Amino acid sequence: MPSFLAPALGVIIIVFSFIPVGLIVESTSQMFGEPFQVVLWDVLFNFRIGQSFVATVALVLVALIWRYAVRNDNLLAWLQMIPTVGLFIAASWSSHAASLADTGFYLNTLHFLAAAFWAGTLLIVGFFSVKEHDGWHSFFNWFTHLPLALSSL
Repeated sequence: MPSFLAPALGVIIIVFSFIPVGLIVESTSQMFGEPFQVVLWDVLFNFRIGQSFVATVALVLVALIWRYAVRNDNLLAWLQMIPTVGLFIAASWSSHAASLADTGFYLNTLHFLAAAFWAGTLLIVGFFSVKEHDGWHSFFNWFTHLPLALSSL
């Protein structure tokens, strides 16, 4: 992966996760006639979407620092999954389901993680087995039945 790609993706994640926060701050500021900075502080620390944004920024920074700190150690690189899972949890914290009840937060987190692992597995298999056409049928048979079996539990 090119060296500029991880920081660029980190900035993109931060910018796009700020968009809903910025929209809420702007509309609330105009609605109540409060200064933008006061409303921004209130949204960042009192609203779930703001707390999720603060956690997202912190976790992206941790992931980027961790990436460059353990660049040559494959065993420690696996620990980078911790802030990545934290990003899933932060995104679930500000979801519509989480705003209704804590059960919605837990179920949304579980659903988001399951969908990410499912899609991630497909992407990894697709990237690393471009030239291997043997075994695709057996993989699809296994991979199609696995999510169905897990969802029936």
